[in-house]
Amino acid sequence: MFVLTVALVAGSTVAFCQPPPAPPPAPPGSVPIDGGVLALLAAGVAFGARKLYNKAQ
Repeated sequence: MFVLTVALVAGSTVAFCQPPPAPPPAPPGSVPIDGGVLALLAAGVAFGARKLYNKAQ
């Protein structure tokens, strides 16, 4: 009985002495998709307005 108690205490001490797991890695930086879409949309509107302006002359 004594040997079993010593074995359980020694085993639990080793289990609790382990370092905590490493934190999960940080998520990669998010890329703002709407910024690029807005730039493309603005360029398309400007291009279309220019085409309409040149066609009207």
